[in-house]
Amino acid sequence: MGNRAWLYLQAGDGDDARTIEFAESNNHFPLLWRVLLADGGAGDAITDQRVFGDAGTPNLASDARAAHARLSRLASFVVAHPLPGDDPALARQFDAVVLHLGESIDALGDAHGAPRFSANLDELSWLDGGDPDAFINQERDNCTRLWWRVANCMDFRDVRGVRDALEIESRSDWRDWAWGFGFGGMSHHYFARQEPPRGVAFAEMFDAGEVHGHWLDHDTFSFRGRNGLWGVRRENDDAWDVIVQPEWANLWRSGAPDDRLLWVARDGQVGLLLADEDGARIVREPAFDDVWDFTDGIACVRVGERFGLVRTDGTWVLEPLLDNFGEFSDGLASASLGERWGFVDTNGAWVIPPRFDDAQEFVNGAAVAVREGEHWGLVDRDGRWLARPEWTSLEWSFECGAFLAQRGDHVGLVDLNGRTVVEPRYAEIARLIDGERTETVADLGAIRHIVRRDDGRCTIVDGQGRALSPFDFVNMGALSWLPDAEAVPRDWVRRYAIGILPGEPVHVAICDLDTGATLVQGRYDDVDGVSWGAGHGWLACVQDDDGDDVRATVFRADGTVLHPARYTRIGDDSLFDERAAHAYLMPWYVRRVAIARNWRNGEPVAALRDDGVPVWLYADGRVTTARR
Repeated sequence: MGNRAWLYLQAGDGDDARTIEFAESNNHFPLLWRVLLADGGAGDAITDQRVFGDAGTPNLASDARAAHARLSRLASFVVAHPLPGDDPALARQFDAVVLHLGESIDALGDAHGAPRFSANLDELSWLDGGDPDAFINQERDNCTRLWWRVANCMDFRDVRGVRDALEIESRSDWRDWAWGFGFGGMSHHYFARQEPPRGVAFAEMFDAGEVHGHWLDHDTFSFRGRNGLWGVRRENDDAWDVIVQPEWANLWRSGAPDDRLLWVARDGQVGLLLADEDGARIVREPAFDDVWDFTDGIACVRVGERFGLVRTDGTWVLEPLLDNFGEFSDGLASASLGERWGFVDTNGAWVIPPRFDDAQEFVNGAAVAVREGEHWGLVDRDGRWLARPEWTSLEWSFECGAFLAQRGDHVGLVDLNGRTVVEPRYAEIARLIDGERTETVADLGAIRHIVRRDDGRCTIVDGQGRALSPFDFVNMGALSWLPDAEAVPRDWVRRYAIGILPGEPVHVAICDLDTGATLVQGRYDDVDGVSWGAGHGWLACVQDDDGDDVRATVFRADGTVLHPARYTRIGDDSLFDERAAHAYLMPWYVRRVAIARNWRNGEPVAALRDDGVPVWLYADGRVTTARR
């Protein structure tokens, strides 16, 4: 997957901001983006894609219209000064970016504020390893300097200078260059194919009076014609074959197994249309007031105030008789009739007659939360009670693999079998580690959850409600393991946890959940479990005084000290390489993994002792100045 970056067009701020994804890249900062982001500065972070981590890097933003002017000038120069061997696609691609950007800016408009570019470079900042704000300031300066260089070359008609600055060369491997420069990765469909590149100009393939819509199936897309209505067309090389004329107010995928089956809207009502290579065939004339996607070949539709079910051929499974309808889950869906809720199957038959005051949807086809009066309980597929209605609320938690069961102001857990896994005594509850779902665990003692009391103190409890550590902590969590969690026995992952003690500065502790003992406790910035061979221990570090490294303590499994906190540059083999001159120190998160791997292989790790002497540290506690 690599380290990705995203370029957006945006107008407005906060919740009112309008944002369009313009381009994406992987493991690099495209030169085209740098031209667009010149003369910019730090902007608000767009965090939608920061799902694997967030270094807190601001976005790099620039004025979109000024960027369009720069790009237009550059494109005109490249087109006006071709060089022998240029691929004809070079001029077409520059022209396409200019047209696409102009249309996108016009579509965004000024109603929400002046359009701007905004680049999410957070994952690229990970590669830098420095301060996020400093990274953005550095890249801002790099972008601006690049544009100054390019503009200066254009002022003096220095064609080769422009080509060198932007790495535009006559090369055989167009695709690699196009992706590196930034043509590849653009969100518009024109740029989706780069091997070979388009053989026609942007304006020839995409009429300025039309709007290219969404992908529907294979090479088929929706489009809005000049008349403002929607149709369907299939890509044929660099041209389009229209298979549904633009005559619908809207059309979209239906979710049916056959991707060619579409919902189509006209005059405020919705019907079904099949769009294939032979053209279009209306399966069901527009007659529905609202529709939902097909599930297992069945879709819910609304006619007036009533709900019904239709098949993919447009015929009724269940005529619109229902007062309300949920959604299918494992072949059953909640439905109401006369203010009472039950469950119907995909044949439209009542499997559980409507007898409840409210209902959710089935989980794993095994159990569903239903309400009688003011209280919730669980029933199975036959409507038999698994847990009697005694709860203020029951909400399925994918994280915990059980229902969060609330009674008054306190919460516990109930599994899919109706077992009370954790009694409702706590203000909050969360899963400690990923693992088997509670309904599959035979030994309730193996379950681990973090619970928080009303006073804010936490502990870990098992499936029998037993507290496995003292209520001494303000937060608790799973302990990370080196070299990785897959390399250690599952029992270790289940047995140990990390706790945060109250007060400042922050003190952490490693807890043995089998014995209830606190093994390690102190002021640390980072704590990990370390596995080496059949043994294990704990690695606890504090940021060094100069802020460039850490000072680490290594503990044995019982909490006694194996190596005291008198070493820096741990895991830096260059300490014993005079040629390396200690010029570069790998980040701590890289070196700490190397510690575990070396010790697992019976090898020592290098470290710098506080008297300035490089030494080798061994898993058995030995320290030597020469490797043995």
